[in-house]
Amino acid sequence: NLDDIFGLIGQNALASGLITADVALSSIDVKNLNGTAKLSLANSVLNEKELSKMLNKEFPKGVKLKADADINIASSVASFVTKIDSDLANLTKFDGSFNINSGALKADYEALVNDLSKLAFATGKKMNGSLKANGNIDKKADNLVINLYSDLFNGNFKANLTNENLVATFDKFQILELTRMLDFGEFYKGIGDLDFKYNINNKLGNFNLDINEGQLTKSEFTNVVSLLTQRDITKEIF
Repeated sequence: NLDDIFGLIGQNALASGLITADVALSSIDVKNLNGTAKLSLANSVLNEKELSKMLNKEFPKGVKLKADADINIASSVASFVTKIDSDLANLTKFDGSFNINSGALKADYEALVNDLSKLAFATGKKMNGSLKANGNIDKKADNLVINLYSDLFNGNFKANLTNENLVATFDKFQILELTRMLDFGEFYKGIGDLDFKYNINNKLGNFNLDINEGQLTKSEFTNVVSLLTQRDITKEIF
């Protein structure tokens, strides 16, 4: 039972569920561990009370989770193929290696959020649509590097987190797709380019946004203004 495992490590349970493990080790020397393991987590439900405390947000109730992992261990390096599904988001791929002795981790991942509206508790705003991303993680000692890539809003989004420094670029994305996702309606269209730098520890950063070929879309408001000015303002470029 997952609850019992959290108890063993002195941690309040963040989820419940049943773990099935099939482990075969040729030795138990941690410095030279060899063998295989197959793990499966079923009937798991995330603990909304504990997660709400941890995130300082009202985590939704009854979020279900399941996971499967195939692990091959050679010379204390565990190579793994993992898949994690939940009601909020899915890691359709989380494959890599973990050095049991040094704690070094390398992994490639693919993530999918089918319904962004389910993340409103975290973002503080209702969003529409879905999100698909991929990337990689590289952790050695105190050094952490995470890369993320996504074809979002018909544009190219790239983000890199190196320890506490986050750098992101977003090239040639459609403003109309952005306002639609943010549930602002379809009042403006154009092509955007964005670059963003932020230090997580200092909570300081800056971003630059350029919008090209911007135009208002037709609406009751633009119809009234166009009638009063005797010109179609949706043809204007901003």
